Amino acid sequence: MIVVGAGPVGLGAALELARFGDPSVVLEQRPVPSAHPKTRNFDTRTMEIARGWGLPAYQRFRSVDTPPGRKSPIRTGSTRSPGAAWPGGSAPTR
Repeated sequence: MIVVGAGPVGLGAALELARFGDPSVVLEQRPVPSAHPKTRNFDTRTMEIARGWGLPAYQRFRSVDTPPGRKSPIRTGSTRSPGAAWPGGSAPTR
């Protein structure tokens, strides 16, 4: 199996294939990983799957209460200070 892209989806696909005994080759156009994350939010199911892989990088992300109308309850914490207000005035809790 050929997996195109070594981002979260590509690496996730390769990990899942390996877990089921299917070999794969991951192809990536960039020679080194990006210095900064490309996302700020993770879906709850994405976090459940990633934690199942036992990857330490996913363990440092924190869950916050989701204000009404927002769809993504997981934040990397990279863009807001602890206690910073969400748009609309409600502050996230840890």
